[in-house]
Amino acid sequence: MKYGIYIYEGNMDSPEFRERLILDAACAYFMSHEIDCSGMELVRTEKGKPYIYGTGRDVYCNVSHSENMWICIVGEAECGIDLQVVKDCKYEQISRRYFTQDEQNYIRKYGISGFFRLWVRREAFGKYTGDGFYGEKPAFVDAEGRLIDSVWDGFLKDLPIADDIICTYCTGGEDDDIEICL
Repeated sequence: MKYGIYIYEGNMDSPEFRERLILDAACAYFMSHEIDCSGMELVRTEKGKPYIYGTGRDVYCNVSHSENMWICIVGEAECGIDLQVVKDCKYEQISRRYFTQDEQNYIRKYGISGFFRLWVRREAFGKYTGDGFYGEKPAFVDAEGRLIDSVWDGFLKDLPIADDIICTYCTGGEDDDIEICL
C-alpha cells in the first residue's frame, strides 16, 4: 500500500486551519497518484477519526501535531500517526497510570525519550484502529524490554524528524511504501 506523509510547520490554533491542511495533504496525495480530488470532503467516523469521502475510492488519513509541527498521513488503507516534541513533563507519574509494567521498566531504562517513544506508539496505534489512546492495546514492549513493531494487525514504524521530535506511524503492512512530502 502507498501512503503520503505531509509535514507542515506553523501556527495551528484554528480547527478550520487544521482541517484545511488535511484537505491540502489529501489533494497533494491524490494529484501524485492521479486521483480526481474535485469532489472530496473531509468527514469523521462516530469516534472522530477523519477520512476522505467523495473521490470514488476509500482514502484514509490521520493527523497529529505538537507545538508548531503538524503531520498528516494519507493512503488507501487504515493508518495512524503521532508526533510529540520531547519536553519536560511528569512522565514517571503518567507512565504508572497508563503503561504496563514492562513498559514502565522500558521508561525507567530510557527516561523521557523512552516515555515519548511509547506514547507516540500507543497514540499511532489507537488512531490506526480508531479506538484512540484509551482503547484496548496490545503490548508495545516485550518481556526483554524491546520495542514491539508488529502489534495485532498493525505495523509501527518510527519516522526520524529531529532529535527533539519523536514520530511513529502505524499501517496494516510491514512493507508499505511511504513517501515523505514537505
